[in-house]
Amino acid sequence: MFDKVLVPLGDSPHTETALDNACQLAIEFESEVVCLYVVDTEKIQSAYLTSVQMPEVMMTMEPMYETNIIQAVHRDLEKEENAAHECFEKYKSKYPGVNLKYEDASGIVYEEILKREKDYDLVVMGKSIHNEENELGVLGDNFRKIIHKSDIPVLATTYGHGIGANLMVCYDGKKNSKKALDVAIGVAKQFDVPLNILTINEEEKIARKINSDAVEKALLHDVEVVSNLQWLNTVGTIIAEIDHLKINFTFMGAYGDSPIKDFILGSTTDQVVTKTGCPILLYR
Repeated sequence: MFDKVLVPLGDSPHTETALDNACQLAIEFESEVVCLYVVDTEKIQSAYLTSVQMPEVMMTMEPMYETNIIQAVHRDLEKEENAAHECFEKYKSKYPGVNLKYEDASGIVYEEILKREKDYDLVVMGKSIHNEENELGVLGDNFRKIIHKSDIPVLATTYGHGIGANLMVCYDGKKNSKKALDVAIGVAKQFDVPLNILTINEEEKIARKINSDAVEKALLHDVEVVSNLQWLNTVGTIIAEIDHLKINFTFMGAYGDSPIKDFILGSTTDQVVTKTGCPILLYR
């Protein structure tokens, strides 16, 4: 199922958690894990643009101003690349049984990741959370673009939260949640654990039909099921169920609503991802 896993390396503490989770999956599925560091050329471009002065003020600036800005960015990128390679070496020693490889590239980060996805079954990335009511954590621009555009599942991980075998899939019968259900069934079967199937719909009859279809599919694959029906507040209910059931691996379809609705009301995906530390596997 996860024969080849891609882990982008960055300067965030979430990178190590992403690598830990990727390696844990690799042990279960005998996966190859590729660590990718991308020299962010957008940072270099921004440095050049920042250093360009307006003609009328150029005469008042120090001659080395432009050079210093660009050199500082290059030093930061070199430091970041060294840290990424050190992280890779650390995890290669930590997981000697995992087929762990290193690759580097340069370009726009999310584009470099997306153009490689055809060669992988899963992307594992770090994300931040914010637990205060009505406030969202920060979804990095690259992270958000990858979730929006990726044709393969993306596992969103948070610092200090590792994957476990208490699984839940959020299932609403839509195309993306069907993909998430398939992956969740495969993982539950591999781990040999029950699968919690959560369906939320304000119409009880509809909720029962949607949930029963998912339960039936899981049972056909000899996966034990825990059926869970809820009626109100999609985001709040998902987060509450993750906490209440102590879920440590969640599966859900990403961005199932229309782009306009997502923009006006806020995406359920963004809100769930940024408000819980639980690792979440997203399928667009």
